[in-house]
Amino acid sequence: MAEANQATRANSTKLVWIGCKLPQGATLELFEEPSPDVRKAMELGLSNPRVFMPPVVKARFTLKGANSVVNDFSVRGLAQPSFGYGITPIPEDFWNEWLAQHKGKAAVMRGFIFAMPNERAAMSESKDRAAEATGLEPLRPDVQNDRRVNTGSRPEERVEADATHLARLNKANGG
Repeated sequence: MAEANQATRANSTKLVWIGCKLPQGATLELFEEPSPDVRKAMELGLSNPRVFMPPVVKARFTLKGANSVVNDFSVRGLAQPSFGYGITPIPEDFWNEWLAQHKGKAAVMRGFIFAMPNERAAMSESKDRAAEATGLEPLRPDVQNDRRVNTGSRPEERVEADATHLARLNKANGG
């Protein structure tokens, strides 16, 4: 099941299955809202020592990434097929709250992190999205065929050192 780094919320009984195409996965965190006096100090620009404290994490879940599916096992103990997405179950209310805070993030908008109501739907969706590229994939061994490498320009040519120029520089520097 999902690995919660913090205590899970008591009212979270329904799960959603999150697909994550990012290679190393992602850690989703919900933070407690700052107190009204800290918020007011932040708005007024006052130096309140509590303004500089890091936010308190309410809940945290770590999503499996695309690199985790090779040796991973699903909840049923069967090997999970590799579609380039790690699939992790998390509580639905946590996901809804996190998504409300982060719906404008590139990973969510471009579909690299998505939610489905069950594992089968998440597997199916990850199959459909398998061809999508994040730009974080490793370079191909034949670099000329990798779409991220500019093949329009000529490869660098070897440059030979100008011996006379180097001799002048060496002489000017006292050598």
